[in-house]
Amino acid sequence: MSIEDVIESIAAYGAILGLVSVSLPLLAWVLGFWAKKGDKGHWLIYVYACLIYLVCLPGILAVVLTAYHLFFLKANLLQVNILVYFAPIAVMITTLTIIHKRVNFDDVPGFDRIQGLMILMGICFVLALVIQKSFVVFGFFAGFRGLLLLAGIAWVFYRMGKRLLLK
Repeated sequence: MSIEDVIESIAAYGAILGLVSVSLPLLAWVLGFWAKKGDKGHWLIYVYACLIYLVCLPGILAVVLTAYHLFFLKANLLQVNILVYFAPIAVMITTLTIIHKRVNFDDVPGFDRIQGLMILMGICFVLALVIQKSFVVFGFFAGFRGLLLLAGIAWVFYRMGKRLLLK
């Protein structure tokens, strides 16, 4: 079974995807009536943490899938399933916006880990895109040492950015 088969089997459950796409932001909005801004010990923070993970993991995967199809496969995004490619991204952004209006993300347990996952996935994707786009240059001019040098420079920038981000 290929990844394309998995995407097609997920797309076969369009009604469930649509229901989840509507219910998660709606649940965050309804739970927001109980939460007060800055209330750190409330039980809703843990519910929000679960809700954040429920929307961020599929959202991150949908971002990677959409960007991969756009940049690497050069696929036409007008011909893909909206519920698989774009709905998780919209649900993630909407739900995070609704939750952020009620609760500070610093108070949500585990949000730093999901934020780190987002940053790491973004950096890895950009590095893969740069390597893929510059393959011809490395193949003919710089060779394997140039690729290692580029990877070392990228690693230094990654560590410097991580240190600055997590201060």
